Amino acid sequence: MIGKGARSYISQVGNINPKPSSFVFCTNYGCREKTTVSLSPESWLSIRKIFAVKNSDPARERQQIIDAVSLLETIVGPITETEYDEPGTFPGFGKGNQLDCVAESLNTSTYLVMMEEDNLITEHNVLGPTQRGFMINFAWPHFAPVIEEKATGKWFVVDSWFYKNGAKPVIVSFQEWKNGWKP
Repeated sequence: MIGKGARSYISQVGNINPKPSSFVFCTNYGCREKTTVSLSPESWLSIRKIFAVKNSDPARERQQIIDAVSLLETIVGPITETEYDEPGTFPGFGKGNQLDCVAESLNTSTYLVMMEEDNLITEHNVLGPTQRGFMINFAWPHFAPVIEEKATGKWFVVDSWFYKNGAKPVIVSFQEWKNGWKP
């Protein structure tokens, strides 16, 4: 999946050219439902402020990405009625407007693409999602977006699925995540 890229991945749900003023947000398991979201200029400015300090430090930029994804979830949650999204897949099963890892990875990928398009993310390339696990022996597959540090070529996974809506996602090395990393 990584080879296809984030833009190809999010285009599957109608995010051809997502902008803060209009993008598709996935809700429900597997992105069964979609909502078009329009952020106010003030809301997007709050995201830009997170990236105000630029100093060619990839580790700092990863922290800025964590803060921005968290804030976007906080802003978008009430708009899409996902502000009470439970962590993981099963704790919120049967409740409305819950997100599984597929919906989370699509939404986070959309946020990352919008940040990259606005030149907020400059030390990383936004790649397509990755997956671990398979639907055998009760090892459920899990999806999350990947970013690549430009200076080193190292890959990192951005995963917001482990925590409730608005909590800070994690960014961990690709290999560590693939090997089953959990908080």
